[in-house]
Amino acid sequence: MKIAFAVVLVVAIASIAAASGCVSAQGKVKVGVTMAVFDDVWLTTVRDSMIAWAGRKTDIDLTIVDAKNDTNRQIGQVENFLAQGMDAIVILPVDTAATEPMTNPSSRQRSLWCM
Repeated sequence: MKIAFAVVLVVAIASIAAASGCVSAQGKVKVGVTMAVFDDVWLTTVRDSMIAWAGRKTDIDLTIVDAKNDTNRQIGQVENFLAQGMDAIVILPVDTAATEPMTNPSSRQRSLWCM
């Protein structure tokens, strides 16, 4: 159930981004995902499901990065996604209390957010 929810979440974000005109010059919706850790069984299953789903789509450019359980690293990853012009950003936070610094830059750029 949780896996299906995560995949549905990414599908919804990509669909909204595409419908709202958030498409890169290559005609693809760029989705950045930062995950707390890669070496968690459930998160690995979620990541594998997202990769499989994006692999079946020609209009999605999916980037997934590992925060290695480091809040500062995750904040840097979000900043990098913004600098790369990601259309949508998905955050599976290391620490939910640290999500405010990650989302503050959103006022400077039009991106869809999901946590």
